[in-house]
Amino acid sequence: RDGASGDARSWLGSATPVRAVPVPLTSFVGRAAEVAELTAAVDDHRLVTATGPGGVGKTRLATAVAAALASTRRDGVWFVDLVPVTDDGLIATAVCNTLGLGGPRGRTVEDAVLSHLVDREALLVLDNCEHLVAGAAVFVERLLSRCPEVSVLATSQARLMLPFEWVFQVPGLSLPDDGTEGDAVALFVERARQAGAPVSGDDHPRIGEIC
Repeated sequence: RDGASGDARSWLGSATPVRAVPVPLTSFVGRAAEVAELTAAVDDHRLVTATGPGGVGKTRLATAVAAALASTRRDGVWFVDLVPVTDDGLIATAVCNTLGLGGPRGRTVEDAVLSHLVDREALLVLDNCEHLVAGAAVFVERLLSRCPEVSVLATSQARLMLPFEWVFQVPGLSLPDDGTEGDAVALFVERARQAGAPVSGDDHPRIGEIC
């Protein structure tokens, strides 16, 4: 584990920012305005929470923004998937594992994470916080209070209810309007083609009605 800890420190301290962000296996369709707006929000605020109902595309949007910002953070961008985490007390452990840190050596995992990030310039993406809202709020407040150059982009079906939180409501994909196809139809057509069921332009009006 000592070797893993040393490697993580060398990555975080390297001249090349780390891009610890999942690589999508399908194309990213539309959302140009949302990417621009959310990217600007993350640049301007230390905690941004992208909220919306399940399936609206919060994770995919956050991933696109994180990838776009990777080169702007000296010590990289780190993506933490909280879906497997079932207890508030394990949030710090999930972050610790993402950072590749070794054991805490006589201190709590949270203290180890905060000590490691205290002088880092990094963006931490906490994905799927909705089942851990209370614990995520406590962890994020401690993190941002102690680590002045760290910022957080969270995704959640509910906001974290912190006074310094900037909330970004993720809308559904745009629908056909004024003769435009809309992102919803574009995504439908793209996924249909990937599934081996291409559609023609004549099908778009009906697809728009479905969407």
